Amino acid sequence: GRIAEWSDPRYALDERFVALSLLVDRGEESASGRWGRGEKRYGSLHEVLDDTAESAVVLLGPPGCGKSTLLRRFELETAVDGLRQAAEAVTFFVPLNMYRGEQPGGPAPEPGEWLQAQWSARFPALPALDRLLAEGRMVLLLDGLNEIPHRDPADCRELILVWKQFLHEVARGQAGNRVL
Repeated sequence: GRIAEWSDPRYALDERFVALSLLVDRGEESASGRWGRGEKRYGSLHEVLDDTAESAVVLLGPPGCGKSTLLRRFELETAVDGLRQAAEAVTFFVPLNMYRGEQPGGPAPEPGEWLQAQWSARFPALPALDRLLAEGRMVLLLDGLNEIPHRDPADCRELILVWKQFLHEVARGQAGNRVL
């Protein structure tokens, strides 16, 4: 299903792709500036993750720079690899602009419960999301952190903190899970 969707003419990620430069966060105190090109060049996000011990990676960039496309391309490549090599990783691309409470203006659900509901609705024939997370097989591709619906800047910060805490639990809960 992932291959079919991302190969559809609407996306055509199987036909075109523009490589992106990797910038490394050197920290706020770096004398050479916070952001700098990494010394090593990567041809794909898979290569970056293979070379990164961190279980959570944040993609940053201005709107329209290709973050969503990169995540979709990663999901396409992972699905193709799964068919070729019987890889164990399972990806889940989720646009976070859909994260909201059941009632307009109501409280947002817990991230884990919301993701489980999204997973079950889209993939009812597959094992439950919590089972795949417990097995360390998931790569969560969370798109549009800056697009989470919120009332004001304080609400946005609070929602991001809730997601951050949840993702720390996911990343540390079982080796093998990754979050982008």
